[in-house]
This record gives sequence, C-alpha cells and structure tokens, in this order.
Amino acid sequence: MAGQGLHVGAEAILWAGPGSGRIHLGDNVLMGPGVLITAANYRFNDGHPVTEQAMDEADVSIGNDVWLGAKAMVMPGVTIGDGAIIAAGAVVTRDIPPMAIAAGVPAKVTGQREVTPAL
Repeated sequence: MAGQGLHVGAEAILWAGPGSGRIHLGDNVLMGPGVLITAANYRFNDGHPVTEQAMDEADVSIGNDVWLGAKAMVMPGVTIGDGAIIAAGAVVTRDIPPMAIAAGVPAKVTGQREVTPAL
C-alpha cells in the first residue's frame, strides 16, 4: 500500500515476500536510487541448506514524509516514523522514531530533524 506523492529512485526494490509480509508506505515518501525494502528474509540456522530454510516475514511500515537515502535497506518488521531520514547505505533492522535521522550498519539514530513552519 502506497500513499500519495511517492518518489521511487532508479533500481529501488520493494519485496513483500512470498507469503504474508506487507509493505506500507505513507504520503510523500522519497526513495533514493537502489533502496531495498523487504518484508521477508531467509533464516540461516535451521539445520538445512539456506535455500531450503523457511523465511521470516513481518510487515514494514514507513510513515509520511520519510526520506530513504541511496542504497538504504529496510528489513522485515521495521517501522519508520513520520518525518524520519535514513542515510544513504544505512541498514535499518529496528524501529526508527518520528523525526529521527538514522545512519550506519545497523542504523542508529544520529540526530533529530527540525521542521521550519511553512510560510
């Protein structure tokens, strides 16, 4: 499900997975080139070859006015709050609060976004 004003950069990938995973996008989401959002991921320690193991699926929710920098990755089960900015190359493995700026692998909050009132 995608809101209004979605901007998707070149080679961005949204993969909800083969079963129950969903990706929810708010209004005015901006995705840079090469962004990956996935609601599914293979397990790796079930005692079988990786390609034969089950997948874990969990919904991803991205709020309104969120900017995902180039090649950022958002993993299953993550919620990114309204107004957040995710730095280029960041790997988001846990929730990011509204108006936060997050960077790194794994992504951590490094700052807070300030919004100037509209004139």
